[in-house]
Amino acid sequence: MSDINELSKSEIDQCCHVVREAGNRILTMFQEKSFTVSYKEKKHPVTNADYEANNYIVSNLNKLFPDEPILSEETSEFYTRDRMDKERQNAKRLWVIDPLDGTKEFIDGVPNFSISVALLLNNKAEFGIIFNPAEDFFIQGGKNYGLFVNGQKADGKKTTDFTDLKSIKIALSYSETQSGNFQDLTRALQTSDNTLTIGSVAYKLGLLAGGKIDLVLSRRPKSSWDIAGGAALLEAANMTFLDQLEQPVQLNGPSILTNGIIAGSPSAVELYQKFLRSST
Repeated sequence: MSDINELSKSEIDQCCHVVREAGNRILTMFQEKSFTVSYKEKKHPVTNADYEANNYIVSNLNKLFPDEPILSEETSEFYTRDRMDKERQNAKRLWVIDPLDGTKEFIDGVPNFSISVALLLNNKAEFGIIFNPAEDFFIQGGKNYGLFVNGQKADGKKTTDFTDLKSIKIALSYSETQSGNFQDLTRALQTSDNTLTIGSVAYKLGLLAGGKIDLVLSRRPKSSWDIAGGAALLEAANMTFLDQLEQPVQLNGPSILTNGIIAGSPSAVELYQKFLRSST
């Protein structure tokens, strides 16, 4: 087992290889539309691509890190939901996986889906990987590991001389925007062309850490597997990561749910916080 405080370069390389291979597998299914769709519950689809990626990642992490617990959005033959929930609660090292974030987009043929893998140490995001194979976007890193986009070192720095919200490149949830969750913000930004709507929250956080956008917002609960990989990357990029109550995001607490997210460069988050206070 690895030292509790670090991953070796070899372990990182192997984890990256596993995620890339899982991504290549689901990309083939995406391109060929060779997947089937079922429903975990109403409006929550799952595909055999979700399970294919999950089983591949979990089985390989089990080989690389024997006896280390895993929390994944999808259950498999390796772990049941009850077992995962029990093992995660007191884990010093915990792997958190979303094998296919953005399943609805995947089904609809929209290339805004991703794989997210994270290592938590004592409930803090230590290292993360987010991979969108359809856009060939692979980002990895953590506070103690630096930040790399498609193998190239990145610093994640963003400009701080924003004048107002309209000068910030903001990524919102497509479904939340369609449902009217951001009516106040979209009214304020109606003349701005800097607002994007993207389905996968993990992909949005990866783009943010990689310096492609300035602010990511969600006003609906997010599970740890949605955001754990992004949390590690945002640490490496010196970004602010808050919940909707403007408190630091907590991972792997009594509940795995976080009450929405506000993530971005410090100056972008500050401008959004000012907007929230002025609109109440």
